[in-house]
Amino acid sequence: MPRRPPDHRPLRRLAGPRPLHHRHHRRTGRADGLHHLRALRPPHPVVSTVTALVCASLAAATGPRPELVVWLLAAPVAVLLALVDLRVHRLPDVLTLPLAAATLALLGIATALPADAGSWLTALFGALALGAGYEVLYLINPAGMGFGDVKLALGLGAALGWYGWAVLVTGAFAGILYGAVYGLGMVALRRAGRKTAIPLGPFMLGERSPVWCWGRSRWRETVVDPASGVRCPGGRLRRGGAAMRKISLMMSVSLDGYMEGPGHDIEWHTVDEELHQHMNDTLKNMGAFLDGRVTHELMADYWPHADEDPEAPAVIAEFARIWRDMPKIVYSRTLPSGPAEWNTTVVSEVVPEEVLALKEQPGGDLGLGGADLAATFLRLGLVDEIKVYIHPIVLGRGTPMFPVSDTRTPLRLTESHTFGNGVVLLRYERADANTGQA
Repeated sequence: MPRRPPDHRPLRRLAGPRPLHHRHHRRTGRADGLHHLRALRPPHPVVSTVTALVCASLAAATGPRPELVVWLLAAPVAVLLALVDLRVHRLPDVLTLPLAAATLALLGIATALPADAGSWLTALFGALALGAGYEVLYLINPAGMGFGDVKLALGLGAALGWYGWAVLVTGAFAGILYGAVYGLGMVALRRAGRKTAIPLGPFMLGERSPVWCWGRSRWRETVVDPASGVRCPGGRLRRGGAAMRKISLMMSVSLDGYMEGPGHDIEWHTVDEELHQHMNDTLKNMGAFLDGRVTHELMADYWPHADEDPEAPAVIAEFARIWRDMPKIVYSRTLPSGPAEWNTTVVSEVVPEEVLALKEQPGGDLGLGGADLAATFLRLGLVDEIKVYIHPIVLGRGTPMFPVSDTRTPLRLTESHTFGNGVVLLRYERADANTGQA
């Protein structure tokens, strides 16, 4: 719906309610829009009530996350912009440009805090993308859109892009849809014509309303470690809406549940070429190995040079290369923290927020090994799937796969397979993986 040329009478005459078909409507987004803020005198109870309702809805949808502070600070400005645009059909630079800059700056701070649910990089690119999109629309039809809409799109793109590209596209489409429905409704009521201009600002701002609800629904609730009280994410979506990397516990056990015999004996593992190739195919696609000290030292004692033996089977040589090249994180209180040989980083403690950050990084899933470390990850709700390889032997004693614990983790069987050597694979996922329950 195109806009007519702007009226050049004093701006104060544009303040106050007007019918939709008023001739003087085009927004330029110039700094003189500040006069509109001074001329605008909406009822204070109405403004306060609307702002309070918007803030309450944002708080309910976002939850206790760092970015909530950003939304609550931006909400009064957004409400004011919507009211100004409805009354005077202008979007002043004194609000639109600082809103975009402040949103990106505050989201950058939120990114550095634990438990945030977005990505600053996609927020930045979202601001640029949505701003560029509206600028194209402005260049195509400058009579139908003010340049202030382009500037407003920068801040909106940052807020929408925080939750990912899918949310950005959905929100942008929603804004256009809201405006179209409003325009059609006014035409149907004969309060507007085909060439009547409408204020786009309120509908652009309105596109954000479903976003926080969707963004929250795409993130699992956090669980709380009862022992430490640390909030630990149990989600499966990373920032930007993409699938979060899984932490996969893989363990070979005896029929009576022992992962190793006395003295760390694992000679009873029945690993033939078929099973070894299966392990290679599974582990080569991992993004990193997460091991305890004992498991790591056992692996480091053999695998770095296993392929140097010219008589080594192909599956052995292949896994030697996989193990050397794979990033490894070793959790140990006795080894010195920091980088170590064989592409290894030593970490002293399991910090849930750090594990979440690791899961949010791009790449393959994370392979977890070690009984004690697995118990810690299970207690904190960090394990997404468990692959148990049951070997056809009863040990009688040894190190159990799961130490004694008060934590119950409901599981759901998702795969089973019997290998030719009698080993049985049972693959489980958390029973609450798709429900958002802790």
